[in-house]
Amino acid sequence: MGDMSICPQEKGISRLRLFIFSPHLIGWRIERATFPFMFLGLLWASLMVATTTACREKPYILLDIPPQPIPSPDGYFQDVAWLEPGVLALEHLATPDTANWDTKLMILYIDTREYYLLPDEVPPACNETRYGRMSRLPNGFFGYLKECLPSQGIARDFRMHQWDQATQTDLELYRYPIPFEATAFSFDNDMERWLQEQSGDGLFNMLYLVEIGEDPVRVLENSFARVGEPWWMPDGRILFAGTPGIPQTSGNLFSGMPGITVGLREPWNIYLTSLSSLVDGTVEEEQIILSGVRYINEVKASPNGEVITFLGTVEGEEGLWALKVDNGELVRLWGGFGPYDWSPEGNELVVLVREPNAEFFYGKPARITLPDSLLN
Repeated sequence: MGDMSICPQEKGISRLRLFIFSPHLIGWRIERATFPFMFLGLLWASLMVATTTACREKPYILLDIPPQPIPSPDGYFQDVAWLEPGVLALEHLATPDTANWDTKLMILYIDTREYYLLPDEVPPACNETRYGRMSRLPNGFFGYLKECLPSQGIARDFRMHQWDQATQTDLELYRYPIPFEATAFSFDNDMERWLQEQSGDGLFNMLYLVEIGEDPVRVLENSFARVGEPWWMPDGRILFAGTPGIPQTSGNLFSGMPGITVGLREPWNIYLTSLSSLVDGTVEEEQIILSGVRYINEVKASPNGEVITFLGTVEGEEGLWALKVDNGELVRLWGGFGPYDWSPEGNELVVLVREPNAEFFYGKPARITLPDSLLN
């Protein structure tokens, strides 16, 4: 399902439609020779439409399941991970007042509504800390990125942490080289290594393979203009989003912003490949499972690897999407756009529903129960 078009004839029909309804002009006068061609074109087009009507429907289904609110403490939330049945990890924001910005990591028990906050230890060299992406790790622990804002200088210091609920202990797994703005990450099943995205603000995102005690190794450096949103599948294959090339615009003081806009709007592809192809840089077009996605974010897979989910815009439709790996069926689950995660059982999603009129993203948790038709 690499091309979002349904039929290969679509592009031909579009070109013909332009020819039929935009006859050749000399000044404001229509050439007489155009009319016979228009008649033949209309006849051919009617035959083509008659034989392709069935395959010209939209290539997706809009389910738009209403999220059901999850009772939560006062305040707002900026990120979420579903750690185990009935247990969420959330980045909690007491107030959206940017002058008093303060977020904490929270563990919430859905059924009892009880919660606790993780210790917020500020390393000695840091003025304050902030939190980045979070995820349920393959070992069952809570993984999250912690950013140190230094007391001196402007270099941003990112660290990978894991929280063990059973022992209530926090462990720093890795400290990234400076500067390195770590965003999306995904560990392999054995927790020996992980794929790490370095932010490029949607224009030049980069992907690295990381191991404990080693410097990050960049992958796909020469074959992609931007690459990110990695996800390690249960069977060892790897999902990621990428764009081989972005149209270049001649830049100057006045044309720079249009060039940036073009780059941000350029569609992404979603790839499903092997680690060896990723490391060797041999990812091919045949490994694209979906193309034409704009503003992509949070590419993930169900615990059994049979359904892929992502945030993005498909043919002008924004939302949270699900793609079945076996048959390529594409479904919009929700028309909202916010952080989400799979339940460990694989039959629900937790989403953060944006607060109305919020100047930046913050919201409240809610759950989406997935239909059997998507899971079977």
